[in-house]
Amino acid sequence: MAASMTSDNQPLDDQDAPAEKERPWASVSEEMELLMAEGDPLDEGEIFYSGSLGQITRKGFWKLDREGMPYCVHPLPLWPIETIDAEGSLDARGEHTIATYVRVRFARIQGGVGELKLPLGELGGFGRRDHPLTRAGWKSPSSRRAGAVEELLTQALTDLGEQGKLPVRKGYETTGWVDHDQHIRPGSELYVGHALGSTITAGSRDVWAKAMTELMDDSGILSLCVAAALGSLFRGVVQLPHDTSHILSLTGAPSRGKTTMLKVVSSLAGVPAKPSYLDGASTARGLENRLGASNHGWMLLDEGDQLLMRDSDGGAITLMFITNGGGREKSSQSGHAVQGAGWKTTLIMTGNKSLLDLAASAKKGEALTTRIFELDILDADLTTFSEISALPGRLHALTENHGWAYPAAVDHISKHRAEWVQLFLDNDKELRSNPRLRPIFNGDERLLAFFELALLGADLAEHAISKTASERCHDAVAIALARYEQEPEQGISQSLQRQHKLLLDLHEWLSFNAGRFVWKGYAWKEPMRMRSTSGEEYEPMTEGDRQIEQARHLSSSALGGGRGALGQVKQVRVMKDELDFEGELVLGAAALDELERVAKIDRAELTTAAKAFGLLQTNDQGRDGYKLSGALKAQLGGGSRGMKLLLRKPDLAEQARLLAARPVTGAWKPAGWKDDSGMSDLWEPQDTAALEQVARENAEQDAAGYEPLHVPGFEDVDVDPRYSTESIEALFGGKP
Repeated sequence: MAASMTSDNQPLDDQDAPAEKERPWASVSEEMELLMAEGDPLDEGEIFYSGSLGQITRKGFWKLDREGMPYCVHPLPLWPIETIDAEGSLDARGEHTIATYVRVRFARIQGGVGELKLPLGELGGFGRRDHPLTRAGWKSPSSRRAGAVEELLTQALTDLGEQGKLPVRKGYETTGWVDHDQHIRPGSELYVGHALGSTITAGSRDVWAKAMTELMDDSGILSLCVAAALGSLFRGVVQLPHDTSHILSLTGAPSRGKTTMLKVVSSLAGVPAKPSYLDGASTARGLENRLGASNHGWMLLDEGDQLLMRDSDGGAITLMFITNGGGREKSSQSGHAVQGAGWKTTLIMTGNKSLLDLAASAKKGEALTTRIFELDILDADLTTFSEISALPGRLHALTENHGWAYPAAVDHISKHRAEWVQLFLDNDKELRSNPRLRPIFNGDERLLAFFELALLGADLAEHAISKTASERCHDAVAIALARYEQEPEQGISQSLQRQHKLLLDLHEWLSFNAGRFVWKGYAWKEPMRMRSTSGEEYEPMTEGDRQIEQARHLSSSALGGGRGALGQVKQVRVMKDELDFEGELVLGAAALDELERVAKIDRAELTTAAKAFGLLQTNDQGRDGYKLSGALKAQLGGGSRGMKLLLRKPDLAEQARLLAARPVTGAWKPAGWKDDSGMSDLWEPQDTAALEQVARENAEQDAAGYEPLHVPGFEDVDVDPRYSTESIEALFGGKP
């Protein structure tokens, strides 16, 4: 600068200049007096910073003109307090990213002092209407003056850092257990992210604990929610078999206490109101930000079904995104690839619609149901609030006394970390050794992890709330866990039940679309009875002959459409009803596509179910698919691969016993059965008892002098895709 400066804010060289040229830097006016906060390292009276480019004083930003005279660039001061090296998520090398934040104080245009933690990049671009400083009450400089303000701020950061007047500390962009002894939530002094939070304690801990205990004593559902919330704090402490983020869903009629449950749970760490919980009107980006800020903890979402309805599939995409823990790759405004927020959390949400019903109709329904525990708010065993007259007083107590559970919980976990890990291992061993709980850990380990965390949360409630609260949590978890118990000899898991239902749904779909399949052997047709002149009923044809005719008719219909059939069915015996299948089913690519689009049966889930029941066949090395022969490719309208299944009614109890003795893994094919891709016939007499029975019936009819019963269609004849009457007759054994 052309002139040095004194503490009275006047240039030294101009002290004797004429009065009209004297222009003081700034003075404190009676209208706006800025009081420095206690402990401010820049508390030097009127001047916050003085450097070669100018000064930041209580009256704003000042620079010197060409004549060395000071002039005001911007009347509202903004000065740095400290810099924060904020640790972020892991990068591709497994190292934490580091971002620089600056804590600043500033004069509000309405008076007083404000404070913000801003990324270094936000100390500029003041012309934006949505700039954080503008929203917080600081009036940004004009576009003509913005450059000078930024320049002076940059110099202040550099000089103050070198002078040791700008402290540097560590902070975190992420939340959760950032080290063995420290857990971060939004609202913490160490958190520099943008997610809203209300981590705060208020009032009396004793008053809060008494109200909480009384509320939990009144409602088993609330006790389970509290156990799940406190248990979520052990994510990042214990090693779970899956990193799934679980969902505890409360559904049912309105005005029964669902939102009240969330308010009470939110009092564990802060105020029992928004922004401690989110609602269904929030945006997808807001949901992702809040989930990322709930890492190693819980998140609360009210009326979540409103948010899910924005998905084209009713919410399954969002649910999978939530439970998979985020971390998706996105594109920044500059076009660079960036990783989105990630989390390991427990989401407690409310809604009027059942998430399990939604999952049942979704492509990934089986995967979703292992991540969701759902309760109706009017559940008869766990119950909602019943002491309605006492509810308002207890809730009012929480509005003035709250937030005491979270600090006590994380303090106890950090000080007794090894003991909690050992307790988790003991619980895990006990649950897995309980034969009545085999369905959970045999197929639903994700759901088992939900209960293991809830059990830890129930124990933690004694230290965070009260001993009675802990007992109520344990009661609630035991009731919920008992719903998954099975008799040891039954051993039927929820997963196996869903797979059984999926196979039955496939049979119904096949029956409904029978006219679009090629049938070999028999096909169901309603029995036809006729009466003689004497009134006696008789059949003009045997049931077997009628079903053979029906197989020819359906095959002709399927092949005559010009598009090819959906698949091929080999039915080896007469059917007793439309679902009485026994044989083999081959599905082409078109059939698999229609199953997904129309019947909502996912190919991957169908493959898993077929494996579980020993029905999947494959001749494709290293794959679960099936290579089609030339005849099949022609019949099915093209495509070299499909899916091949044994076609019979799946026996749930029998399969449960088989799995208990020998879990089925990988694609399976009965010993001795040959491929359709070769010249040999798959259906040799020794392969099925059904074909042996057909052979015996043929022999008996031959001995009795009847025409031999011919079972047509078991010859694989290569045909031209352009079908004609003659080619169909040749393929299916002559004219009907």
